[in-house]
Amino acid sequence: GRTWSGAGLVGQAVRALAMAPSDPNVLMAGTLDGVYRSLDASKSWERISPEHHEELRNLDSLAIDPSDPQIIYAGTFHLPWKTADGGRTWRPIQEGMIDDSDVMSLLIDVGNSRRIYASACSGIYRSDDSAAQWRKIHGIPYTARRTYAIKQDSKHPASVYAATSEGLWKTADEGMTWHRTTPESWVVNTVVVAEGDPGRVLIGTEELGVLASD
Repeated sequence: GRTWSGAGLVGQAVRALAMAPSDPNVLMAGTLDGVYRSLDASKSWERISPEHHEELRNLDSLAIDPSDPQIIYAGTFHLPWKTADGGRTWRPIQEGMIDDSDVMSLLIDVGNSRRIYASACSGIYRSDDSAAQWRKIHGIPYTARRTYAIKQDSKHPASVYAATSEGLWKTADEGMTWHRTTPESWVVNTVVVAEGDPGRVLIGTEELGVLASD
């Protein structure tokens, strides 16, 4: 971070970035007007979503399948989308999700790429069939439904953390049960789970800065 240089997409409002786990040269960027891809570590970019699409814009989140970078999930201000052929064709994947959900975060399970988590203004959803069908996860109160980010402990895949408007929540059983790990009054905007045993958890909050737990 001592120096920075331009890496493309000048003039775009980039709201989401993702790197392909299987190839670090493959990057995805979500902007206010669509999805862009780089195959050469950001030296050049190409648009892979339809231009002037009514729905596939206003990107919030992106996730790339760990074994196949052609499979991309995109969360927008209004519901999620998926491509399985590197952007040549896209299809909506909102089945089971409350309409008008703002998909703020997408997570592909490190142990099972068919399992996808999505956090939205309407709560947290999980799919076990590559986003063909979503099921709303219960256990987090309705008042804390605004979930800004969702992250997984890579060493313990059943453990997932949800950063919400009413604290940080954790499940240790893939979303079956949840418990709050911070005071209710903390607004948690983002969370990072470091590797280790136990892993260090850091949260970015609305007023308290960055907080860490070991």
